[in-house]
Amino acid sequence: MLDAMRRGASGWLAKGLFWLLVVAFAVWGIPHDFLNVGGNYLAKVGKTTISQDEYQEAYQSQMQMLGQLGRRLTPEQARQFGLHVRALYGLIDTAAVDDHARSLELRVAPETVAQQIAREPTFRSPDGKFDKLAFDNYLRQVRMSEQGFLAARAKDEVREQLTGTLAAGISVPPAMVEALHGWREETRKIEFLTVPVGAVTVPDADEAKLKETYESSKRNFVTPETRKLAVLMLELADVKARVSVSDEDVKAYFDTHRSELDVPERRRIHQIAFKDRAAADAGKKAIEGGKSFLMLALETEGAGGPLPGLLAKVDIGDQRLADTAFALPKDKVSDVVQTGNGPMLLMVSEIVPGKARGLDEVKDEIRERLTTDKINTELNNLHDSVDNNRNARKPLKEIAEAQKLKFAEITVDSANKTADSKPGLEHAEAQEIVEHGFQGAVGVDAEPVELKAGGFAWVDVLAVTPEKEKPLEEVKADVTAVYTEATRRKLLADLAAKIVERVNKGEALEAIAKEIGHGAKVETTNAINRATTPQGLSPGAVQIAFATAKGKAASAESADRTSRSVLRVAEITPAAAPTKEQTEKLTAELVNQMQGDAIQAYAVALREQLGVSINQAMLNRVTGVERQP
Repeated sequence: MLDAMRRGASGWLAKGLFWLLVVAFAVWGIPHDFLNVGGNYLAKVGKTTISQDEYQEAYQSQMQMLGQLGRRLTPEQARQFGLHVRALYGLIDTAAVDDHARSLELRVAPETVAQQIAREPTFRSPDGKFDKLAFDNYLRQVRMSEQGFLAARAKDEVREQLTGTLAAGISVPPAMVEALHGWREETRKIEFLTVPVGAVTVPDADEAKLKETYESSKRNFVTPETRKLAVLMLELADVKARVSVSDEDVKAYFDTHRSELDVPERRRIHQIAFKDRAAADAGKKAIEGGKSFLMLALETEGAGGPLPGLLAKVDIGDQRLADTAFALPKDKVSDVVQTGNGPMLLMVSEIVPGKARGLDEVKDEIRERLTTDKINTELNNLHDSVDNNRNARKPLKEIAEAQKLKFAEITVDSANKTADSKPGLEHAEAQEIVEHGFQGAVGVDAEPVELKAGGFAWVDVLAVTPEKEKPLEEVKADVTAVYTEATRRKLLADLAAKIVERVNKGEALEAIAKEIGHGAKVETTNAINRATTPQGLSPGAVQIAFATAKGKAASAESADRTSRSVLRVAEITPAAAPTKEQTEKLTAELVNQMQGDAIQAYAVALREQLGVSINQAMLNRVTGVERQP
């Protein structure tokens, strides 16, 4: 559900889940006090339980968020990255904050939530009005009722009230800003010598060395787990081919929605907000006495100025303000109007009349709208039909044949590769679909993958072939390559360490380079800071250089990751005093970090106060840990 809500209305959810992301991505590991071995729930916070289904939805949401950031993970990488723990802690912290909100009796009025949803661009028609059909289609896609959606939205708003209050008012000491500036803007010049690979000779490996290398790195020599997957594709492009809109359909829509298709009147509206009714009445009296609206706006303690742009009535969220503004003659000042933001005076400086549009002007727009509605309806109907047939225990292949949808049966590893290293599933989102299959289990109906281009993909796991270690005889050439590379790295590291020792005793890098030969040469960087990686050096080498004293040498992995670099700090220049712009930027950055720390501390305190327990056996099962060797 969280992922579906994020896709449908990312703006408000991004605000509501800010604290959740900060906390969930800061967690590494589960305290032993939280673990238990019983219960039919995955986790419990106070009296609130978290189910396996809720966890799966949160896990998928975080996988997709990482994918959007360019970090697509396999299930194994996700486990190593701790994503299963992060997803679970996100749910735990959500439950803890919700419990705290209930204890404080915080709530958001349903009318407020409804008004916010009505203003969401996601649910607006091309003419700027709230589109109930679009809203209903969205609810069907995410399989939520209207009341359920409103309740979820209200909870997000309450969480934002709590965390927004917590993060407000944080200030940063000037000394902290100066220290960070000094650390970032200090510059150094670095001399470095890249030790050539040819400077060392790797001896041939005997059988004992090969066996030792094989035993120490068996995980590199395995046949990966493969799965036989059934994939049913319901793609938006296929649905489009099934629908059509006739000229009669367009004409009928025009006849019944003519007023909605007209260009609405728009106005440029100016406002003055007052601290109370008495001040507003005094302002109105001053205008009646000859004072200009602009002068009053400049003098008034409250806020004054134009609302942004030319607005239609539907663009204004406050109904009283909208009604008053659109009843005013041009350049006239309103009576005091009580809005949701307090008493105001309004003036309209420009009026752009509306326009009635004929069928020829809007027929393309209507056709596009009707086509979109038909596609959404057909897509939802097909989606529901597939789900109903799955509930009736029909296999995906049979469902695909009956509905004339695309179907594939593939045997692949988690990277979508077949036994001959070819792609198993040919599709723009094949990797995500296959990964979804590797998170499921035989006989378990998983939720479909929602395709970015529109549509859905259902994946059933038909069979699982576990990974298997390859014998030494089969991978001897690969083991030899591993041994050779590891030995070369060790010899190069030993040689680089000896060069560092010689440089620190006073020898010049140039002389050592001539002695080594094989094209070795000494290079010198320009003045660089910690964030700069000059050509020829690795980021790790730069960090080591900034931890090394002036005139001293150190060793690091080279930029090409095949050799070693010996570097010497030739010059250090402290940072100049920060400019005003730099100070402001660093202050804002530190405030954000400190707000995140405060929210994380808040969540941790709630966990300790309410008590948290995790069903480790169930967690192992749903994350696949118990399948790991």
